[in-house]
Amino acid sequence: MSEEKKGFFEDIKTQITAGVGIFLAAMGTAFVDEVKTFIGIEDEEESAIEAPAQSQEVNVEGPTINITLPQQQPVKQTTIIKEVPAKPETVKVEEPKATDRLLRYKKKN
Repeated sequence: MSEEKKGFFEDIKTQITAGVGIFLAAMGTAFVDEVKTFIGIEDEEESAIEAPAQSQEVNVEGPTINITLPQQQPVKQTTIIKEVPAKPETVKVEEPKATDRLLRYKKKN
């Protein structure tokens, strides 16, 4: 519910508060650096370590790999056509079994 009540001005207030906090942190860091300089305490500067220059040759070209594949023989394809006579399908039809009901019907007629 509190999220629904937040309006445009509430968002502006939050953003201004965050901006002031960032500004104060930056000013505090700058102030501490100035005090260190005034007192004479300075951060150690990173000295660049230089290696003596050496001339080296680098072999960029790698070994050569040769691959030889044997020639493939063409595959002979043979097509066999064989006629197979189809067997006639037989359908077995069962006669309906006479039930008691059918027997009674036949007796009446």
